[in-house]
Amino acid sequence: MPNHPGKSFLAMKADQMKSINGTTDNMGQRSQGDQELDQRTLVNTETGNQQKVAFLKNFAGRILGEDTSVEMELNDGTKVRINKDLNDRLNNDLQLRDYFLNTGEIPGVGKAKEVQEKEKKEEEEKSYNIDGSLRDKNDPRTYPSGLGTGP
Repeated sequence: MPNHPGKSFLAMKADQMKSINGTTDNMGQRSQGDQELDQRTLVNTETGNQQKVAFLKNFAGRILGEDTSVEMELNDGTKVRINKDLNDRLNNDLQLRDYFLNTGEIPGVGKAKEVQEKEKKEEEEKSYNIDGSLRDKNDPRTYPSGLGTGP
């Protein structure tokens, strides 16, 4: 049987049966068998699609897992999302919780992604004088170019 791109195996088999049995009756009307075949093909295709979707949802749920993260606000106002298990651990260890709320870091694990992004943004916004010292943006006497001082 030739390969027909874009056509399901079920549809190709139905076409093959139509070519063998025909599609009209003695009066030239569409035959009952042809109508039943189309109905079965449609129902089987829909059922197959439903099974594929159910499989993919189940598969994705097992691989990715459900989102059990919890939003938490650090002392500096940064909102971070942490895993439910980590939240339970922080609730049981108040010293670790205080450290995390102050720094956004778990010792031995690292800083929360949101804290890292905030620190990176703050570093990018800093302006330096030509001698390498940090420029005070509120001081009109310094310029980042180092060409001189202001009034």
